[in-house]
Amino acid sequence: MAEKRADLFVVCGDITNFGRPTGFARKLMDSIPVRSLAVPGTATRRGGHGDLLRSRGANIHEKRAKINGIVFAGLGGAKTSPNALPFELPEEMMFKGLDPVMKDGCVLVTHCPAAGHLDSPAPG
Repeated sequence: MAEKRADLFVVCGDITNFGRPTGFARKLMDSIPVRSLAVPGTATRRGGHGDLLRSRGANIHEKRAKINGIVFAGLGGAKTSPNALPFELPEEMMFKGLDPVMKDGCVLVTHCPAAGHLDSPAPG
């Protein structure tokens, strides 16, 4: 059987427990032998693993990256919710962050689900 190797590793957020411990995130990112792109999740605190992702050149929150001719646009966090998570944005801020980076034919890397798909808090 032929060995397969990924060209790209994409992280869609929340690789730490509310920014702690960063050791797991650092070990994870260091163990990936290919280029990585990432957006921070809703559990990311300012100065948390977002800084780690930036230091690795992986953070594409409100940015674009072109890999092997494919353009990726990123948006981390999610819209505001009753849960008051560390990285929530009003919907208008999400659009403001995406408008400059979206491009026809790009791949959107986002932490938040598409409208209507697991985008409501669990009942109870």
